[in-house]
Amino acid sequence: MAGARARLPELQRTMLVLRYYEGRTDPEIAEILGISVGTVKSSIWRSLRRLREDEAIGCGRGVEESFGELVA
Repeated sequence: MAGARARLPELQRTMLVLRYYEGRTDPEIAEILGISVGTVKSSIWRSLRRLREDEAIGCGRGVEESFGELVA
């Protein structure tokens, strides 16, 4: 694995896929993963921040391309 995908923990990748590819809500994600809604919200926020930081430091890819790696 390379790029932003490699730096995101598996749980965070899973949450992003559930949110943005499956259209799940925070409460649904929390129930599926057996964690609190607050954990879902903060983890997704941190994941997106990390993807944006990767883009800002010249990772060579945009957020959309980096995020696309999550389900590749």
